[in-house]
Amino acid sequence: MLVLSSGCTENPLIPAPKPMLEAQVISSSPDFDLVNYQIIDKVTIEVSNIGEGTATECEVSVVVKTSNETVLATESVYFGTIGPGGKKIQDVFIPITLGGLAQIILDLKSGELNLIHETAISFL
Repeated sequence: MLVLSSGCTENPLIPAPKPMLEAQVISSSPDFDLVNYQIIDKVTIEVSNIGEGTATECEVSVVVKTSNETVLATESVYFGTIGPGGKKIQDVFIPITLGGLAQIILDLKSGELNLIHETAISFL
């Protein structure tokens, strides 16, 4: 008996492995740019794929806030493709303009400067 088959080799009842990404802010180092009158916050981000599938077109958005939840700036950084168990580390430079600088000065006058970094990940 001869049996021929063609078509999909994957079982549609078994779900494909899915990626699961985590982003972590490793460090933040604000620096003042005297030429442009702004603070540049250099933020180092680590993205890990703890899932079983490959994540493509990975991008992380970072929001910089003060301790009283005032948003100072936002920026995104592209990470590309991250395979299962993979990690990538990258820096993002976030400019904080004069409006944000005024809020930082007010926080410094009260003796407290706590920049909060929130991250959001998007991928395919």
